[in-house]
Amino acid sequence: MNKIAIIGHGHVGRSMRAIFPDAAIYDKFQPEYADREAVAGAGLALVCVPTPPSDDGSADISAVREVCGWLDAEIICIKSTVPPGTTDALRAETGKRIVFSPEYIGEGPTWSAEQQAAPWPYVIVGGPEYDALPVVAAFRAALGVDMPCHVTDARTAELVKLAENCYLAQQVTFANEFYEIAHAVGANWEQARELWALDPRVSASHTIVYEDNRGFDGKCLPKDLAAAIACAEAVGYIPTFLRAMQDANARFRCQP
Repeated sequence: MNKIAIIGHGHVGRSMRAIFPDAAIYDKFQPEYADREAVAGAGLALVCVPTPPSDDGSADISAVREVCGWLDAEIICIKSTVPPGTTDALRAETGKRIVFSPEYIGEGPTWSAEQQAAPWPYVIVGGPEYDALPVVAAFRAALGVDMPCHVTDARTAELVKLAENCYLAQQVTFANEFYEIAHAVGANWEQARELWALDPRVSASHTIVYEDNRGFDGKCLPKDLAAAIACAEAVGYIPTFLRAMQDANARFRCQP
C-alpha cells in the first residue's frame, strides 16, 4: 500500500509509527503535526485517537467518528478501542471502507522499553475480507511475511480488545484480593506470588501488587472495563462480575 497515515500521535499512534516510520502524521493537538493535508489521499489511515469514558462509563467515540468523517483514505483502520458495533455503524454512516484492529502496546512499570517498542506477536483485523486483507498486507510488509495475522468480523475484533483488557484488570483485582488474604493469615505475599506465578497458566505481569499504588489505573484498564460494562448494559445484560471487579478496584484504590 502506497501512502500510510496515522491520525493521533499519542501512546497508540507512536506505537504505530514505530511500525510504519515513514507514515504521514496528523494530530490536531500537536502543532508539528497539525496539518490535515499531510494525511490526504492515503492508501491506509490508522486512527489512533482517544476514546475516553463518558459520564456514564461508556466510551466517547466522538473523536473516532469525526476523523472517519473527514478522512479520504482508501481504507481506514481504527486502532482506538471502541465498543462492539462501532466499526459497522461508521461503515454504514460514511459509506467508507473502515475496519478495526486492536492495539496491544503496554504501559506502566512492568513493561520495559524493549517490550513497549516491540510489535505484538500477531495482528487481528476485523472487517470484510476485501477491506481487511490489504491491512494485513501492510502489516506483513512492515513486520515480515511470517507475522501471524487473523481476520474476523469487526464486532468480534472489537469485543476481543475489551475482553483482553477486562481480563487483565481481573488479574490485578484478584491479586490485590489475595494480597489482603495473605496479610490476614500471616503468609508471605511476595513469596506466594512468585511461587503462584510459576504455574504457566498464570500471568506474572498483572499479579504484582504495589503497596503505594493499589489496584489498577492507567489509560486502558479502568476505561475499557467501564466501557465493557456500559456496552453490556446498553443491550440489556447486567455484567455483575465486571461490576464487582470495578467495585473491588475502587476499594483498593482508596486504601491509604
